[in-house]
Amino acid sequence: MRRTTLTPKQSAFVREYLVDHNGTQAAIRAGYSPSSARTAAGELLAHPVIHGHLAREAGARQDRLELQADQTLERWRRIAGVTVQALVDPVTGEPKRFCELPADVAYCVEAYELDEQGRIVKAKMYSKIDALKFLSKHLQLAHDVPDVLVQPMTVNHTEIFLGSLSTEELKVIERVLVRAEAAKALPAPSTDTPQ
Repeated sequence: MRRTTLTPKQSAFVREYLVDHNGTQAAIRAGYSPSSARTAAGELLAHPVIHGHLAREAGARQDRLELQADQTLERWRRIAGVTVQALVDPVTGEPKRFCELPADVAYCVEAYELDEQGRIVKAKMYSKIDALKFLSKHLQLAHDVPDVLVQPMTVNHTEIFLGSLSTEELKVIERVLVRAEAAKALPAPSTDTPQ
């Protein structure tokens, strides 16, 4: 009858192998002799039960990573969708106290300053442009978002397709691109001093 459970050393090898996928080093860290670690690693990796445990652990790790990837995408989505109006009380028009912000809004604030009452007097939000660029690339809505959206004087001739933009927003982007292209065509200012 074949053994389906692992010895403590074999279990340690599985854990250590998943750290860096280096069989020899995993064997040494699991307690195998450094002089025979390479041979031991080869034998361990060829063992069907150990191979099965490695596959299961790698699958479980992948599931955890996908959850983290989903959480990351959700955070980028929040950053892309939050507006500065979320920092202001809609009735009074006064800045909110930081502790009153919903967690998903507070997460989008990169830096802030508060007054004596804890109200926000200055806030820097994470970049919506960066969030939109990341999401559009991830969702394959754009192959390359032009730098002009971040640095107005740098224009790359690329097609922009951000599915959520309205026709008016696309016209604004087009005007910015045209102005930036026209600015590039102008001669550089002269640095000569008149004599």
